[in-house]
Amino acid sequence: MKNAMMVAAATFLLAGCSSFQGQPYSVFTNASVVDPVRKDYSPSRVIEDYYKIKGEGEEDAKGISKIAKQRAYRDKVVALYMVAIDSQYDQFQRNISMQNKGGNSAVDIASLALSTSVPLFNGTGTKDALGAGSSFLSGSQGKVNSRVFYEATLPAIISVMESRRIEIQADILRKKKKDAASKTIIYDIGEAMIDLERYENAVSIDKAISVLNQKASADLTTAQDNLDESSAAPKPATVNGQTVEAPGDDGSGDPADPSEPGEAAGAGADEAPAGAVGSADAGADADESAGDDANTR
Repeated sequence: MKNAMMVAAATFLLAGCSSFQGQPYSVFTNASVVDPVRKDYSPSRVIEDYYKIKGEGEEDAKGISKIAKQRAYRDKVVALYMVAIDSQYDQFQRNISMQNKGGNSAVDIASLALSTSVPLFNGTGTKDALGAGSSFLSGSQGKVNSRVFYEATLPAIISVMESRRIEIQADILRKKKKDAASKTIIYDIGEAMIDLERYENAVSIDKAISVLNQKASADLTTAQDNLDESSAAPKPATVNGQTVEAPGDDGSGDPADPSEPGEAAGAGADEAPAGAVGSADAGADADESAGDDANTR
């Protein structure tokens, strides 16, 4: 019994052990990147410093105008924030990966250890205790098992988030490029901060799931429309407003059977033209009259 308790305790400790990560630690730690931005470039301070730059048309000792300095400051803030946001996103992905690889593996190993320990000990009580521990871990994993979610659904969710991040990043770069070609600033710090907030908020599992649901619903509607269109009866052709029947259709909806070629030919032979019938009758009448005249003589 003592050995059984030791095995059970060891497996529970194993289940709680730290998970492993699937990539090296970054040189740019999250704190070293994010904390300075939060401290020195808070949104309120950034906007205040932006509008403190020298007045319109004034230049400093190096001949740099206000517009050029504001653009340079805006670009610096945008770059710092994007690096910090990317660092947060990388940390978010690492946490998900570690939770997936470590959490499930620990529970699997602990459950396996308890299950394989059952035959190694004698006594009903020991086996029942170990079996109960195995059932508990397996049942707990069944209730909160995220394996299917992580391995099947999560890649699609991450793809949606990545796509949204790229769209916003491209939008920011496009606005900066358009502003650089202008004589005045048309992309100020306020709009840039709004775009940066959009960039950060693009990373949301709930929003990504909503996008996937909308896409799945649209795909289902398209598939159903295609099915309905394929199942519908073909519409008859019309010429000058008149319905044109398909070749071989006699109007009854039953086309002629091409496997019986004698049918059409037989029908044509049985039904002789009206002119031919009339000529034959006239010839018979003439022969009969000629015969009567010969008898009279």
